[in-house]
This record gives sequence, structure tokens and C-alpha cells, in this order.
Amino acid sequence: MTHRKRIDHLPGDRRLTGVNKALLSSDFDDVLQSIVVDAASQVGTPIALVTLVLQNIQLFRAHHGLPDDLADVRATARDASFCQLVVRDDDLLEVSDAAEREDIPQELVERYGIRAYLGAPIHLAGQPLGSLCVIDTKPRNFTVEDRALLRMLAQEVDARIHQWSTAATSNSVGTVRAAVGPVFAEMRNHLSPLAFIGSELRMTTTELDVQLRGLSFGMHAVLPDAESVERLLQRYERAADWSERAVAGLISCVDLLEGLADLRSTATDAADLVQRVDGLCRHLSETAGGLHWSDPPPGLRVELPLAIAVVVTASLLNRLLLRIRSRTTEGLQCRLLATDEVLLECQSPALDTDDVSALVNEASALAGQMTMTQRIGVSGTAGCLRIHLPRAVSTPEAG
Repeated sequence: MTHRKRIDHLPGDRRLTGVNKALLSSDFDDVLQSIVVDAASQVGTPIALVTLVLQNIQLFRAHHGLPDDLADVRATARDASFCQLVVRDDDLLEVSDAAEREDIPQELVERYGIRAYLGAPIHLAGQPLGSLCVIDTKPRNFTVEDRALLRMLAQEVDARIHQWSTAATSNSVGTVRAAVGPVFAEMRNHLSPLAFIGSELRMTTTELDVQLRGLSFGMHAVLPDAESVERLLQRYERAADWSERAVAGLISCVDLLEGLADLRSTATDAADLVQRVDGLCRHLSETAGGLHWSDPPPGLRVELPLAIAVVVTASLLNRLLLRIRSRTTEGLQCRLLATDEVLLECQSPALDTDDVSALVNEASALAGQMTMTQRIGVSGTAGCLRIHLPRAVSTPEAG
């Protein structure tokens, strides 16, 4: 009788978020290959592997001594694997005779005669990702020296994985000008899920490729079942939906950047200011309940270039949202008032005098960096913050 020990509670999505193209590549890697050859030789087993335990499969990233069909497909179903138990416990797993263990999946025992196994966890960003393991086709015990060796070699695998991971993320964004900082911050908020989506899509295509190649070898017993493939396709569809939403957010940010590129304008329409500030603050404002705007008075204009008016206002509101988002889910009620200046009034019961003082200091700091911001002020009381902007006087049309 075949036993599938499906494990549904492996460490969550964080465990796989750093998986990238280099990790999933089918390209031969000299470093990992030397490690598996060394492990098999020193422990005295015919088989050694570096495995990555993904959502539905265990992928063989390096292997030595595998049967030809497994070497070609480079994977089995996760629920047929021994390595899933290493990942679950994030600890060494030793099996002297798998045929005598009811808690061990039996597919590989029955098809390939696997009997003894010793596996040490390997990690990505501190999370268990898979295993470095040695495998024998006859029952045997492993020594203290075998266990110590495998742990040491697993650390070498970790180092190689870390190299791939840091190579994919080393292109950091440099210091950006104060005038476009909030725009790029919002773009990063959209790009972060795209990185996860890329990993999801890449893992899905890898697993589908394994499934198709495995079917050609008649390896149904050690590949994911139809239900697993259906879940795989559902993951693919969800990732596509996330991708569409993230791309829409990035397009919105590009639209915002277009208006901020020109510092030659001398005045900013109030309605345009509201639209762009709301866009730049959207990510943080959603965590606090949103920015709720009243329609600005028609024809109201701020006597500042669009870039200055938008980024300074958005910067101040984002800093305010960071302070209050743990204290409210009702958001901020915002309105523009026309007096001898343009007054942006933001109200929330969560606002206290410390918040107002912090924003006054922030406005002073901005004034020290950008001359034009000296015309922007902040005041307020508990429950109400006011941002003071210079008002543009409309020039009467010639009659």
C-alpha cells in the first residue's frame, strides 16, 4: 500500500519569497556538484542530493548517483519526499531503514529501493528551503562523524544559495532627490509584490515542466497528483491577478512622475494637488483607513511649482500617517480651504499634540533643504493638523 505523508503546514510563504531564477535553474553548478560528490564519497552512499522543497515538488538542484529517469526530471512530488520532513522540523533527519518506518513516504522506497537516508537542512534568508542528503539502497546506520560532516557541507550549500540570492538583489536604489522621494517610495511598494509574483510564476512553470517531463517517463506514482496540479494552476492565476494590480499601480506612479518632472511651473491647481498627493500617500493611507478628501474650491491654486507643492505635502502626510496608523483605522478627513493662503486641514481623533510638533519640525527641516519650502508652514492642535501653502492670485482676463 502506498502512503503519502502530505505535509500541509510547512513554514509559510516567507520560506520561498527569495527563490529566484538562479536557484531554480537547470544549469550545472560546479560548487554544489562538488559538495554532493564529496558527501556521497565521505559517507559512503551511492546517492547524494541538494534538494529545494517547493510548493508541490522537491527539485534536485544538484545530484549524484540518481536513477536516469529521476536525473532527467530533476524532481519528485513533495509529498513523496523525505526532505519535506527536514524542512518541516528544520533539523537533521536520519532514517536507518525506510521500509520499517510508517511515518516515511513509501513511493521512493517501492520504486527505487531507497532504504537509508540522512538529510541536513539548507536555508535561504534564515528559512529552511530544502536539504543536503545522502541516500543508500540498503539499510544502514550513520555515525556521529557522518552527521557532523553533513551539517558542515550543508553550511557550504547555504553559502552558495546566499551568493545567488544577494546577486539578484544587489542592485539597490541609490539616494534619490527629495523632490521625487515619495514617488519612488510608492513605486517600491508596488515592486515588492512583483518580486514575490516573479518567484511564484517561476516556481509554477518549473513544477509544470517537471510534471510534463515526468509523465513521459510514466512516473505517476512519484509526481504530484491531479489535485496538486489544480492547486498549481490556481496559484498561477492568483499570481497573474496580483501582477496586473501591481502593474496598474506602477503605471499610476509613472503618471505622477510626469507632472513632477517640470520645476518651471509657478502655480499648482488645487484639484491636481489633491489627486497627486492622494496617489503618493495611497500605500500608507490604506494602512490607517485612507485619506478622505472634500472637493477643493474651484479655481483655487497654490503658488508653488507642482513638484514642490506635491512632494512636500505628500511627505508631510506620509510622516503623519506613519505616526498614527497604529492608532486608527478611520483615516484622515482632508479639505482645502481658501483664505489669504491655501490651508490644508487634516482631522482625526488619533492626532495628538506630539504629532503636530513632529510635523512642525519636519517642515522646518524641509525648509532648510529647499528654499521654496520656506513658504510652507505647519500648525495645529490635538485632532487637527494644518498645512499652510501660499495662494496664487489669479490674473483677471483682459476685457
